[in-house]
Amino acid sequence: MGRALSRRVGVSRAGLALCALALVTQVSCAHAVDGEATEADRQPSSAVRQPSGAFEGVDPCSLVTSEEAREFSGAPVGKARRDLGPQLQSDPLGDSCSWDDTYLRIWFDVGEFEAREDSASTRLSGAVGRPANSASGDPGSCLAAISFTDDRVLTVSISPPTRTLANEPVDESNSVCDRSVPLLRDVITRVGWE
Repeated sequence: MGRALSRRVGVSRAGLALCALALVTQVSCAHAVDGEATEADRQPSSAVRQPSGAFEGVDPCSLVTSEEAREFSGAPVGKARRDLGPQLQSDPLGDSCSWDDTYLRIWFDVGEFEAREDSASTRLSGAVGRPANSASGDPGSCLAAISFTDDRVLTVSISPPTRTLANEPVDESNSVCDRSVPLLRDVITRVGWE
């Protein structure tokens, strides 16, 4: 899903919310076989699973502090919510972490990364120092997919609440992605992948 999102140019704020919901639904339902829950599905949601091997044990919730999440989402945040996704052969959708669901979300994916050449993606790639796609299409939100070796993709979604954007207006030259470059650089450094 992250790969498909990274190719889209015009994703609205509502579209981002739907995509995040679809991601959560896909990860949550991925264990079911023929409509029946497996033993993994029956575990309490608080059960701690190990981060997926494809991501070298990196926990997506370790990449951003609660203070950073609050600063970049523009809203108070609660405890980070971790979803360590199953590694299916057909779709190795990976681990994710969110802070208050719609404001900040980080997830890992494995798949071919196709760098886009639109101005927002080119600007983002230059700013973070690696291949990256900006897929939000809305200066008031950021959906950044960042490429790493071994077909790993780290995606960060930042959708500040409307009240935050009212206090700090955005436009094409001062988008949420542009403002989030320091956070994205820190996340890239913390993930530690090539």
